[in-house]
Amino acid sequence: MSEESRDASGGEAWSPSRLGISPLHLLIGWITNALAVFVAAWIVPGFHLEDPLSAFLVAAAIAIVNAVLPPIVAAVRMPFTLVLGFLLVLAIDAGALMLADSTLDGNVTVDGFPDALLAAIVISGLAIAIAVVLGTNDDDRYSLRVIQRI
Repeated sequence: MSEESRDASGGEAWSPSRLGISPLHLLIGWITNALAVFVAAWIVPGFHLEDPLSAFLVAAAIAIVNAVLPPIVAAVRMPFTLVLGFLLVLAIDAGALMLADSTLDGNVTVDGFPDALLAAIVISGLAIAIAVVLGTNDDDRYSLRVIQRI
């Protein structure tokens, strides 16, 4: 071991680990979520898409919001963390759908917050089901990598 790889106490120096986000997994996740958005628009009466390609825009909008806000919600200490965190993330997803409605100029239409909340629940359930059926759910590998880093 060289001197550069040691810290001040003589132990191994800390170095950041690789993120491990594969562009292919990201693309598959995006397609999976877009499919869930498309099916949810077919099921939920107050949630409509202009065309099938709009599902990709909505899935991207939800992904951007979910990349930022749920980690912040998870970091906040609150009673009944699991239940409240779950409900807050669903509310955030509903808010992302409302935001997509106001910013995507007619590509998506949401009649109101209750419809957005129902659509968020349906999208979440469908996305999980589709990922499990297709075998693209890699949570086990991710959990193993987190445990190995600890």
